[in-house]
Amino acid sequence: MSAVLTHIINNFITLFVVVDPIGLVLPTFLALTGDCPPALRRKVAVQSVLVAFIVMLFFIAFAQIIIEAIGLSLRSFQIAGGIILFLFAISLVLGSGPTMPVGTSGQTDYKAMAVYPLAIPTISGPGTMLTSMLITDNDQFSVFDQVQTALAGALVLAVTLALLLLADTAYRAIGSSRHQCGQAYHGHDLGGGGGKHGALGPRGLARPAEAFVSGFATRPHETKSPG
Repeated sequence: MSAVLTHIINNFITLFVVVDPIGLVLPTFLALTGDCPPALRRKVAVQSVLVAFIVMLFFIAFAQIIIEAIGLSLRSFQIAGGIILFLFAISLVLGSGPTMPVGTSGQTDYKAMAVYPLAIPTISGPGTMLTSMLITDNDQFSVFDQVQTALAGALVLAVTLALLLLADTAYRAIGSSRHQCGQAYHGHDLGGGGGKHGALGPRGLARPAEAFVSGFATRPHETKSPG
């Protein structure tokens, strides 16, 4: 396996674990857009993924430069981001949910919701932001390596978008009553994620992916003995 392909797969697995499209993003999306018309829900899905990708690209290209310029450590950013994600989770567990953007008509502004709380902090949460910086460290990786990471991130978000566009099917399968229970459950899951990002950090999340890809790339081809 070529070094470029190995690097892309490695980063894809790492970002997929951190973003968690199946266990985190999809349930949260269903919890927040349960009353949204199907056509509008699909539009919100596309907008939220696009905003999340822009945020990811920003952190790949510029965040490390800015954070180092103002003297903020990556560990401090990691802890602060974990706290924000944990507070967001508490609102889901208690059933209140995050504060929804409201338009001039007094109804929920789903266009604004695509930015907060869907794109940030659900899809591009603190773990995704910090991981994007760590796996594209300017002191260790070239611009070409960072482009490969951006491609891996785009693939992860493409999978995420596909799941969100199928949210109508998932919502019908779950049903409204189980949807309410799922909101509290995945708020609990989010809270665990917030603590995980604060205590373990994305370096810990990246190690299983690195080991998997390294073993896959270096494993010798097995040959069957004759007879």
